Amino acid sequence: MLSVCETSVLTEAWVWLSCLPSIRNYGKHLILSRFPDVGALFGADRPSLQRAEIDHPRVLSVLLSARYREQAMEILRDAGKLDIRIIHPGHPEFPRLLGHIPDSPIVLYRRGTWSAARCVAIVGSRRATGYGIGMAERLAADLASAGFTIISGLARGIDTAAHSGALQAGGRTVAVFGNGVECIYPPENRKLAERILENGAFLSEYPPGTPPAPFHFPVRNRIVSGLSEAVVVVEAGERSGSLITVQCALEQGRDVFAVPGNATSVTSRGCNRLIREGAGLVQEAADILETLAAERFSDILGTGAANTGSSISRASSIHSMKRSEPLEIPEQIVVGRLAREPLTPDQVCAQSGLTPSEVQQVLLMLELKRCVMRDMDGLIRLIP
Repeated sequence: MLSVCETSVLTEAWVWLSCLPSIRNYGKHLILSRFPDVGALFGADRPSLQRAEIDHPRVLSVLLSARYREQAMEILRDAGKLDIRIIHPGHPEFPRLLGHIPDSPIVLYRRGTWSAARCVAIVGSRRATGYGIGMAERLAADLASAGFTIISGLARGIDTAAHSGALQAGGRTVAVFGNGVECIYPPENRKLAERILENGAFLSEYPPGTPPAPFHFPVRNRIVSGLSEAVVVVEAGERSGSLITVQCALEQGRDVFAVPGNATSVTSRGCNRLIREGAGLVQEAADILETLAAERFSDILGTGAANTGSSISRASSIHSMKRSEPLEIPEQIVVGRLAREPLTPDQVCAQSGLTPSEVQQVLLMLELKRCVMRDMDGLIRLIP
């Protein structure tokens, strides 16, 4: 059993790794595959890193810099002052399902209490209709009453309704942030956030002091789905950010369900399309509970996934659709440049004519769609 001092040093090492700049999450996992002892990595010298085949000059420079060790200590102090708990892979409180996704967060910052209960995510449009809000509240309440923790993102619309429904039923709910967990965003959900903390938690991979930023929220969606056994979409337009969560869920092997909507409603086009392409149709919580119960039973018996016909055992059909769906024009431009050779983000910017912020957003979307990957040396490559 680790001593308090050893535990503190190990936590500092994980925080240090998580906040290293210019190395994406994928690159950090690649480093861990070559140097799996994080505590030893934290104190490693240049020869030790090079023996582990971590020898790119820029990566070495970042890993050996004292500056980021000081930054990790500042984060630990800030978290202590704000009563924010820091958990990492291998920690007994790190969510089990989340630890098994390929790009799991290096650390999680948490306010509130985490339970090992089974989880279902409910996501959808920020511009929800009364129908969507009512459905989200009812589904969340019924699932919470059945013992599930409701996962969502505290955003306006469906997220707010999902958290509220779970609380109204006396259940648990967890909000995943795209900023530091001490900052409530959007601010009008402050009272709701206070209620969540009474019997739930806030989670984020971003350290205290990190403000909300547009590109944080698509990235955090993989955590929303990664925590959950299933993702339920309640109202989503054709370009809804909720469909990013669906894509993440498919990559992680999670069940995906959707609530049908009016055929003429723009806020339901995304959900109706998901159902057409294989997602489980949800009219009430029982539709979800029956599928999850059948899958749990088949897991216990060791007979494989149950063919209930209502969940994403049909996920592969949606996955194929997502991979073959036409890319947006800026994404096509970037893919065209990368088809010739791997490029750095600056080179993509120079060759595509897009602004740096546009390139950042396009590369993020292409990574989420599993079209491109980043090497440890910073080059962007197409995934075959």
